[in-house]
Amino acid sequence: MTKGEQPMEVTALQRAWGRFSGWLAENAPDDYALLLPPATDHQIAEIEQAHGFALHPELKDLLRLNAGTPWNNNRPALGCFLPWNIRLLSVEEIIGERRMSLNFHEDFPENWGDWRKIWSEEPVLARADKWVVFAADNGGSIVFIDHAPGPTYGHVYRFGMGGGSSEAEHWATSLSDLFDSLTTAITTGTAFHGTYPAYMDFHKANHAAFEHLVGKSSFGWTYSFDEISPEATFTLRGVTSTS
Repeated sequence: MTKGEQPMEVTALQRAWGRFSGWLAENAPDDYALLLPPATDHQIAEIEQAHGFALHPELKDLLRLNAGTPWNNNRPALGCFLPWNIRLLSVEEIIGERRMSLNFHEDFPENWGDWRKIWSEEPVLARADKWVVFAADNGGSIVFIDHAPGPTYGHVYRFGMGGGSSEAEHWATSLSDLFDSLTTAITTGTAFHGTYPAYMDFHKANHAAFEHLVGKSSFGWTYSFDEISPEATFTLRGVTSTS
């Protein structure tokens, strides 16, 4: 910074993501290593063009820090460090999810039968054309930011698109709020929406894609630390455990 130049203000998202990603770097380095480089202004413009509206400033902040994590069929347990073992999507995948949101929105009024009455009370589902999906798992669960003008602009939701969900689960009032809440969960070992941060300690593999993890630990989320079947390939350990 040159003399007389004002320091750049750190945004709430930059601060929240810095805390969360810093924990990953120290405690889940294999997951952290998968984070993709920052998105360029051109890539962000491509996302906005595909959606037809400007991205929420906090999503832009996140993309300018790290543009998602890649899906790798040979390493499926890594990089899925959000609850429900969801991962951040790449720029190309965010653009690709736009078609899914539009299809859902176009079908919603006429073709959902008995779901219509339930979903009519969930207005966020009726405006899927204003979603920007930025995270997902490999089974149909998506995480999106509501971009519809109004009181829920910028709010974060999870929706089990492939699991017959009847409502969108509200995760946070903003992206920075989400990562602040997740950081609290992982630093204290407490639950986020009923799922707990945990390490999976792999002791055998039943698929070639997991052989590289034998003898190692992978970070993820679990609903329970109850005793696991002897046939299981891993055991679970809380993130605050010293063992």
